[in-house]
Amino acid sequence: MTLCAFLAVLMVVYVNSSMLFVNPLLSIAGYHSFEVEDPDGHAYTLITRRRDLEPGTVLRPAQINRYIRVEVRHDRENQPH
Repeated sequence: MTLCAFLAVLMVVYVNSSMLFVNPLLSIAGYHSFEVEDPDGHAYTLITRRRDLEPGTVLRPAQINRYIRVEVRHDRENQPH
């Protein structure tokens, strides 16, 4: 009973904190999400296999919808050294 109450509270916090967007299956598959901004100042969510993004990193992601982009191919050669 206590576990069910804890899980219910956890679910409410999870949904209300906008963390619902993070898909557990994407996480298991090794994808991460970042809030990024393009040179024109448009903000969107980027889904990528990169663990971290340095400021100024140039990416060419595919557009999924208006607010979500996915980096289809992550080449290590394109990363800044």
